[in-house]
Order: sequence, then structure tokens, then C-alpha cells
Amino acid sequence: MALASVIGFMEGVERWAYNLQFELRGPIQPQTPIVIVSIDEDSFDELDLQWPWPRAVHGQFLDIISRGKPAAIGFDIVFPEPSSKGPEDDLALADGLSLAGNVVLGAAFTEVRSQYAVKEDLNAPIPVIRERAAAYGFVNPNSDDDAFVRSASLTRFFQGKEIASFDLQLYRLGVKAGLRAAALPEGQRVLINYRGGPQSFLTIPYYQVLNGEIEPDIFAGAIVLVGSTSPILHDVFPTPFAAHGEMPGVEVHANFLETLFQGIPLRRVSAWIGIVLTLAAGILAVRVTDRLRPLSAIGLILVAAAAYAASTYA
Repeated sequence: MALASVIGFMEGVERWAYNLQFELRGPIQPQTPIVIVSIDEDSFDELDLQWPWPRAVHGQFLDIISRGKPAAIGFDIVFPEPSSKGPEDDLALADGLSLAGNVVLGAAFTEVRSQYAVKEDLNAPIPVIRERAAAYGFVNPNSDDDAFVRSASLTRFFQGKEIASFDLQLYRLGVKAGLRAAALPEGQRVLINYRGGPQSFLTIPYYQVLNGEIEPDIFAGAIVLVGSTSPILHDVFPTPFAAHGEMPGVEVHANFLETLFQGIPLRRVSAWIGIVLTLAAGILAVRVTDRLRPLSAIGLILVAAAAYAASTYA
């Protein structure tokens, strides 16, 4: 059993138990000032624009939102190619980025596999936009073998260089703006301590901001995340609170930022502790079943298992 745990045969059970723990715990109110501006179905209807929207629209949006003096703004949108509407469209977004001064843009790692090689690309924002932003970082989540997103990375290496994630760049801007923040966890990969399912964070439709229906003051001192919540754009993932794949990527980022700012990442015990616990449990079970009557033995083992489950829940 210890060997099976170490080489990964029990990972399916581990992931099931991991999801179950979140269900048992239930949702928790986030503490970090994070506001999501959603590119949703209502925004498509109200603005009557085809995706991708003109970049001048995002520039106008930034002009409005920056009046509220948010701590940082994150665009969970990738701009890897010049606008199809011409250079003026790119410049309109670049002007908005310069005006705001605290915008993090998204980049996306992609892989192209052939028979002979694997090519990885970062798909960073084009220079005219990238140079006006405060920073950019990769937005890719980490998917487990069952496609669930349970963790995210702070950095990744690309062509010999360490690239910061979208969330790490926003964390840095938030700290610079004076938001209270815990120290960053050790290591590159961090288990996200989800606060809940979709709509756990304050969410405002994009069109309401653009149309002036929302006072910019609502964004004061907050981290504002702009991203798709529309299933049409396929930026949704399964998570412990959204087992059917209905968690928008922008909300995964919100949960990761909450985990970083509050200093509440989940941690797995080391493999050695797992081996010791498994061997101890096995030896104990053998001795109990050897010395006690069957019903007494199974009762004691169930009590021990329940105590272990309760401790992991706590």
C-alpha cells in the first residue's frame, strides 16, 4: 500500500478525497478586495460586438476604471497579434494602458507537437501593447490527469528564462499598492485553497462599466480582474467546487490570488510521512485483527479511520 501511494496508484482516490473535503468544508467568504469584471452573455447582447472586441473598447474601459484608482488591473485576455482593425486600434488600447499604469496582461503557453519535435510558444502581447503595460504573465492553469484545476504555478521556465505568472505579477502590484499580503509560499506550484464555486467574488458585467452604470469608486483599492465568464469562449474548467467544468478561468485566478494574499495554500505531506503513516496503519491493523474479535477489530479500525479523516478535514 505504501509503494502504491508513492508511485501514484492511489492518486485517483486522493483526488476524490480532496474534492470531497472541499464539499464538506463548504464555501468561505473571500477576504482580499478582488472584483471581477465579466465578459458575459449580457455584455455581448448589450454591446452588440463580435469577439474579439475592438481594442479601443478595452482602452475606453481602462479610462473609466482607472478613475476609481484600483490597486491593480488584470486582463485575462491574450493579445498576441496586431488588431485586425488596424494599428490605431492597438494604439487606443496602449494609451489606456499608459493612463492606468497598473495593468497586467495575459500570455498563454501553447504546444505544437509533430512527429519529430515539440514546440512551445508563450504568445506574449504584441510589443506596442506590452511596452505600455505594467507587466504581463502566463495565464495557463495546471490541469491534473482528470482535467481538474487544483493548483497553479507562480513561475515557469521558457527558453531558459523564468517567466512570472499573471497572478504573481498582480500579487506584486497589489503589494506595491499597499494591500496586506502574506509571504509567498515556497516552490513554483501552489495548491489553490478555493473559497467556493462560481460567483464567489463580487462580479460586475463589462457592459455596465462601459455604459457608466457602475461608479468607478467601487474599484478603489481593489484588484480588478477582467475575463470571460461566457461558456461560448470556452475558458471554463472543472474545480473541486465546479465538478462539471463550469468554473471560469478568471475566477480560478481570483481564488489563486486570494490564496496568495491570505497565505492559505494547501500543502501535501511529504512522501516519507505518507510511507510512515501507511506502514504504521498497516501494522496496527494486523495487530488489532490478530488480537481482537472481528466486530471489535473492524469497529476500532473504523474509529481510527474516522479520526484520521477528521484530522485532515480540520
